[in-house]
Amino acid sequence: MLSKMAIEDIEDLEGAGCNLSPSEIIRLNALGLKVERASNAGDILAAPRIGWAGDVPIYEPTIQSEQWIDIYAQRWWGDNGDAITSALLFACAHARFKGFFARPEMLTPESVCEEMRKWHQSLTCTEAQLQHALAFALFGNDANSREYPEPRETEETEDAEEDETSTEDIREYAINEAIAAGLGLSIEDIKGLTQSRLYSILRAYHRNQGIDSKASNLSAHADYFRTLIAIKKAHGIKD
Repeated sequence: MLSKMAIEDIEDLEGAGCNLSPSEIIRLNALGLKVERASNAGDILAAPRIGWAGDVPIYEPTIQSEQWIDIYAQRWWGDNGDAITSALLFACAHARFKGFFARPEMLTPESVCEEMRKWHQSLTCTEAQLQHALAFALFGNDANSREYPEPRETEETEDAEEDETSTEDIREYAINEAIAAGLGLSIEDIKGLTQSRLYSILRAYHRNQGIDSKASNLSAHADYFRTLIAIKKAHGIKD
């Protein structure tokens, strides 16, 4: 059986001059079918998570907050566990504020430290409450539970050693897909969404295009996007 979304992407690739190998076509089609048949109910959208530290909201990471962590905070404090945790907490507290991470104050470590210091001094909640709220925002556990899982390690596959696609590549691909779909969302609107919300919007768009993805899920979409990006890179195609 052929995947509708894979057929469209394969046609686009071939139209761009790619001579796809049978294995590339088979793999992309299989992942496209996985998206269209995935077991989770994609029509049911969970609201983005919010952890509360007293009256302070700590939001589930959005695309813009994740990009800032990856591009800046990880480079500045990636080897310092306490510092990177503080940066992640600060980023999640402001994850939904449009344009927040593009401000000059967020582009140097000195100014960010001053921003974090002022924010932290303004809080009335405890450090324990902040950590509890952050864990809920990140991992979605019961807010009354004291147990939080570690971030899930990336599952290894037989092609893992060949797949150098980064999380940032996947995010950029999803953003480009949303822009190309003509959904009427600005870049700031898109970056203020969580990844799961963005994928949900793309699923709705695919359904409107006749692709039966009512049961697709985040993991299946990420696998498909990752593979499509890798194929494009292998053939020298840039989005």
